[in-house]
Amino acid sequence: MEKDYFNIHLLKGVILALIGGFIEMYSLMIRGAFSGMQTGNLIYTFSDLFENNYIGALAHFLFVITFIAGIIITEIIYQISDMTKIKYEYFIYSIGLIILTSVIFIPIDSEKYGTLNIVAGCLLSFFGALQSHAFTNINKHALSTTMMTAMMKLATSSLVKYIKDKNKENLLVCLEILSIILFFIFGFVIFYVLYKYVDINYLNYSLFIPISLVLALFCIVFFKKN
Repeated sequence: MEKDYFNIHLLKGVILALIGGFIEMYSLMIRGAFSGMQTGNLIYTFSDLFENNYIGALAHFLFVITFIAGIIITEIIYQISDMTKIKYEYFIYSIGLIILTSVIFIPIDSEKYGTLNIVAGCLLSFFGALQSHAFTNINKHALSTTMMTAMMKLATSSLVKYIKDKNKENLLVCLEILSIILFFIFGFVIFYVLYKYVDINYLNYSLFIPISLVLALFCIVFFKKN
């Protein structure tokens, strides 16, 4: 029986990818941090250190540490979910809403590595960890809604397998992955347009967009259960 790839799991995946792209762009352009792409934070940690920019190096190191803390918290959430029989998504979405709402009320610091931006960057890295670690399985495939390098590799690999074996399942997997990538880019573009045309003092309010999407995910999980 042919699998139904374009289902509720993929819908959640594309929404999460949209959130991931939007938050990544906001975090980078406004707070000077990578929220999900920790390779970038690691690179900046050492490049800033080599250039004697110790504040920048410390800031990016803190972003990495809070990302790791987010991974640990996610593992704890899995255990709590197993014990309480409450879907882990409810815990993840609730924490995500608290984080994004908190960042709205943290003013944008004029200094790239000002205290307020570092605090906000740490919160967003924590959010990125929750998202990237909790949502890595879509339609029983190890897919990510934040790590696009791995996704492009998987999409290309699936396409090559389809061309070679003519197995329609590989083509569907490729299309599934491409949809995740495209929505990540779409989220990226949405914030970039806002960044170009909206006063920077009002850009914190743009976080109501991902907040509304997280609420939509809450509704999807709730109504699916009921």
